[in-house]
Amino acid sequence: MLRILLGDPWDDYDYVYSLRQDMVAKRKVPYFKLVNIRQCHSSDAIEQSRLLSRIQSPNIATVYALYYNGNNISIVTEYLGIHLSQLELQKYHLEEWEMATIIAEVLKGIAYISSLKLSCRNISGANIRLSLDGEIKLGKFIFTFNVINLTRSTQS
Repeated sequence: MLRILLGDPWDDYDYVYSLRQDMVAKRKVPYFKLVNIRQCHSSDAIEQSRLLSRIQSPNIATVYALYYNGNNISIVTEYLGIHLSQLELQKYHLEEWEMATIIAEVLKGIAYISSLKLSCRNISGANIRLSLDGEIKLGKFIFTFNVINLTRSTQS
């Protein structure tokens, strides 16, 4: 269930390290749990919340909470340790079945996003995430902040 809170996520999480635009943090209580936190600006927080809450797929990173502080949003998502763009593919050559698995999971995520009539045109290796358990998921950030313009254009 998506939690929507007013305030700062740093009241509930401790900073661990930065990873590009994301920050990795751990939950203070009740247990140690790593998460990704991304902070951004939004002028339509209610619409963002509504759209994020309806996105639930095993191929999309789970959003645990949204923190609102003025026009700033902090999105707390499940921790997926590696972005595809971080892999040194020149040094490590993927086997055919590994490439096929990654492509199949990415296509499932794109099909789900498209079924909700959302745009995912900004997909890149940084948006394809891998867990240490071998899960392959799309980060929600590929479409979250372009959704409002898409929604407004379809209502016109």
